[in-house]
Amino acid sequence: MALAVVIVCLLTYVGGYFQFAERSEGRARSAGAYFHYRRFNHDWQGYLFFPAAWAESLMIRSFPKLFLKEPSWAEIPQALVLQLPKGNITFGYP
Repeated sequence: MALAVVIVCLLTYVGGYFQFAERSEGRARSAGAYFHYRRFNHDWQGYLFFPAAWAESLMIRSFPKLFLKEPSWAEIPQALVLQLPKGNITFGYP
């Protein structure tokens, strides 16, 4: 029973991350990197979903082809950027 509650809470958290984050992406030619943007309208949303963004950044770095429109861009360094009203938080750019 307790395991089921933990699983439901985790799925709700991940679902909230995907629902509240506006997703976009782009290749920065001059920077030589590909950026995955997650924009939140409120700072508290970004801080609440910070662990989920960190986990997603690890997945992007481990399996970049799953997150790219063009698989050949997997050779380019990948970064996840949380865009918050007060500033940006970047994961994974060397």
